[in-house]
Amino acid sequence: MKYSARLFILGFLIMALEFPAWADDTLESTADNNVKSSWWKRSLQSLEKFRDKTTEDYSDLSTSIDEFFYGKKLEETSNDSYLKLEIQNTFYKSGETEQDVKLKAKLDLPNTEKKFKLVFSSDAEKEESLEERVHNDASGERIEADESFAGVEYQPAPEKSQWNKSFTGGIKLRTPLLPFAKFDLDNKWRLSEFWTSEFEQSFWYLDDKGFGETSELSFIRPITDSYQLKVSSELEFRDENNTFSYDLILSTTHRLDHASSIEYYVGSLGESQPTNQVTHYILGANYRKLLHEDWLFLNIEPGLSFPREENWKAQPSFSLELQIYFTDN
Repeated sequence: MKYSARLFILGFLIMALEFPAWADDTLESTADNNVKSSWWKRSLQSLEKFRDKTTEDYSDLSTSIDEFFYGKKLEETSNDSYLKLEIQNTFYKSGETEQDVKLKAKLDLPNTEKKFKLVFSSDAEKEESLEERVHNDASGERIEADESFAGVEYQPAPEKSQWNKSFTGGIKLRTPLLPFAKFDLDNKWRLSEFWTSEFEQSFWYLDDKGFGETSELSFIRPITDSYQLKVSSELEFRDENNTFSYDLILSTTHRLDHASSIEYYVGSLGESQPTNQVTHYILGANYRKLLHEDWLFLNIEPGLSFPREENWKAQPSFSLELQIYFTDN
């Protein structure tokens, strides 16, 4: 069996295990399971203490900033501030392993007159191309000053049209500082008893890359109580190279239980330059597991890419990602 097939099948086998010993408190009373359970519980307790302390400090910071701009002491109020940490390892056929660490933060200021939010991301918005985002490629450690973004987001209340809008402006944290601006627009429609549609539109400007826009349209319907079908297409234009990139993705999501699901997907990617052509076909699955409460998640994603530049030969990858949310909500 070829290496690519072995790597891809290995990913599915790992997903099939569903990691019951990691998140189930009703482990079998064997000696080995007791040892694993004890190790896991100790590790989880340490992580939980760190998470709770960080969440408390971040919530206090958000409240203090909100009070400063509001001009007086706040009574108890809801706040959508959060921190999100993503730690990912990706393994390739060549034996290379790439690490990807992302930190995203949002400080909600609900009592300011214009409902502003302070935002930070360790990967600058729209820095990656459509192809890179679809492949979820890593490029080494992500928490670097010249790739980070900080700014302010303003999201007005939805109007009768139910279009959600947000305006974001800020800077890329590098030398020299580079301005960044983005306008987002999205909406959802119920097309029939079964079908719904989602549309997202984004116009953006990066000082070192120029203007661009991204449009995404999705059609979704349930198949059974635990299966969902989704057909989505995304189109992106970048002024820096006068190129359109696009994709078409067909996926089904299988809800295994209240804490886990598997998404199976297949699709194609293309671009308009130097000629209008398909550049990749992709195939894969993403297993998602809630490990603890509502803030610790595990993603396992085996995938195959068939790039034109490699004469359509399969390029396997296998990713493990841990996500930690720091929020009171």
